[in-house]
Amino acid sequence: MKPLLWALPLLLVVMSANALADSVTIFLAPNDGSGDNFAFLSQASGVSVNIQGGIPFAAFSTQGFAPGSGFGLFTDVFFSSGTIQLGNNVYDILFSGPGTLFVSSFTFPTNGQGFSILASASFSASGFIFVDGQQESVNLGGSGLGTMTFSFDPSTGLYYGSLTKFSSTTVVPEPGTLGLIGTGLIGMVGFVRSKVRSRIARSDA
Repeated sequence: MKPLLWALPLLLVVMSANALADSVTIFLAPNDGSGDNFAFLSQASGVSVNIQGGIPFAAFSTQGFAPGSGFGLFTDVFFSSGTIQLGNNVYDILFSGPGTLFVSSFTFPTNGQGFSILASASFSASGFIFVDGQQESVNLGGSGLGTMTFSFDPSTGLYYGSLTKFSSTTVVPEPGTLGLIGTGLIGMVGFVRSKVRSRIARSDA
């Protein structure tokens, strides 16, 4: 028991040196047929991912949405580029196939007014990279929240979307905080040891 009590605070302090905040960002714009309308960015523990691509025109286009119609995506993502940065090294991602994008559903209002709505998006894909000539499999993905904004055009009677940013950030304790936790545990260990010594002294008297 004693080695574990002393090792735990030291482990927390060592882990704090590698603590980094994790973040995911998904960009989605209506497809106008001219090129990419999707991007995925991720940072976690010294690893950065940057992916560009697009979803089918029919899934989310610039042609507009009728009042009272429903919106929601569960669609393929086709890639034009993707990289993973590990430290100072950047590797191209070779995708195994299309990715998958999900966006939560809602119904367009019928009052003919522009509106904004909070929605969630999730993305996943798989592929591989070559590191020093060795093929390494990678599973990519993440999710986030974003505010989708739609304007209403009275001349067409339709709603039109705009670029949306979905994002999430995982808050990781700061190194200083973890260090204080370690110091506190060391103090607790000392307190327990003094109690044990006191009891032994009383039993020997």
